[in-house]
Amino acid sequence: MADGTATTTTYTVAEDGGDPLGPFGTGNPANPSSASVDVEGQVFRFEVTDSTGGNTGAIEIRILAP
Repeated sequence: MADGTATTTTYTVAEDGGDPLGPFGTGNPANPSSASVDVEGQVFRFEVTDSTGGNTGAIEIRILAP
């Protein structure tokens, strides 16, 4: 939620419809988190696997390539 009362705590990511990777822990604006995976794809789907409830989502997602 926009007021910060509902937060995502873990998520998975799948590329090109493949099996999900993770779950990965999340960070926050003051303490960001990252996860390194070795995959190739064009379409990446992020799904919340655990949250504190309510309307959750992502503040920022970055996908970096070599």
